[in-house]
Amino acid sequence: MSAISVSAQTKQAPVIKSGNPYIKIVEAYTQQMLPGAKGAIKKTDQHFVVIWKGVTFPKVFCWRTVSDFTPCSAEKAHKIPAKTKHNFPAGMEYNTEKVSSDAIHKGDTLMLTPIIGARYTVPAEIPKTAKNTLFFKTGNSNWLAIPIKKIGKKAPIALP
Repeated sequence: MSAISVSAQTKQAPVIKSGNPYIKIVEAYTQQMLPGAKGAIKKTDQHFVVIWKGVTFPKVFCWRTVSDFTPCSAEKAHKIPAKTKHNFPAGMEYNTEKVSSDAIHKGDTLMLTPIIGARYTVPAEIPKTAKNTLFFKTGNSNWLAIPIKKIGKKAPIALP
């Protein structure tokens, strides 16, 4: 009698460290929003400002922390010029606009924000050891990964 053992291995997401052909990280930070309405809840978000360098548009972005794998919203981001900052709440550095993934083109600046309360089941190809990593897919690609080494903290934005 003989036994055959078969084990299936899932290909893990490649980690892109340098020479990334898809994304240039501009900055990663957390920022608190202070509501203007009395009794409203303060909200702290993480943001990743990136320049999209890929020829193929991104399909999905997700943020992996120590405990969560969270989808991210992607918006086009525009740095607010110093001469017009007085038109925006203090502490706000980017003006954003909604965009569909197929309308993202090479050279676009994007703000990626993990969606609070949304959770994905961690795909099998995502390594368990990957923490503080931005994952994404393009058209037909597998998961790609960029570790985020430093996340800054910006001054709160006080809303009217």
